[in-house]
Amino acid sequence: MKPHTPIHYVDTAVFLETLTKPQTDVGRDCDRYLKRLGKIYVWTVSEPVFSEFYLFILQKRGKADSDNIHDFFWFIFNEKKPIIIPPEKGYIKVDYIQSLDSRLSFMDCLHLASATDNSQVFVTIDEKILGNSFLEKRLGLKILHPSDLL
Repeated sequence: MKPHTPIHYVDTAVFLETLTKPQTDVGRDCDRYLKRLGKIYVWTVSEPVFSEFYLFILQKRGKADSDNIHDFFWFIFNEKKPIIIPPEKGYIKVDYIQSLDSRLSFMDCLHLASATDNSQVFVTIDEKILGNSFLEKRLGLKILHPSDLL
């Protein structure tokens, strides 16, 4: 990794998009970006990202994918070495972020709040967040699509 590389916070949607079958162009970009984590980029993720991801799998994919998902997370934790952020700090800022953009869900706000204390770049494919220069200025984050980092 290059010295002084900005720390990236990775949104749940980036992980979920890699599961889309057949894989989309966005899914391929997400997959290529995730392969760079821990090698080119230092990254963080909050605990709610993992619970949101698991909930999606349980609701949409079921038992058949659970072993693959477990292997995926094992790989992420052991090979990619994320900095795990406890969500407690983020809860304090959720209402403030919701007041900045009422279109955002609670989880969107929680992820953004978690990123503000620990990261300089928020990586997402969420169209409500991408290109939102107002949020970038107020939160002190660069909001980027995975394809911007390839």
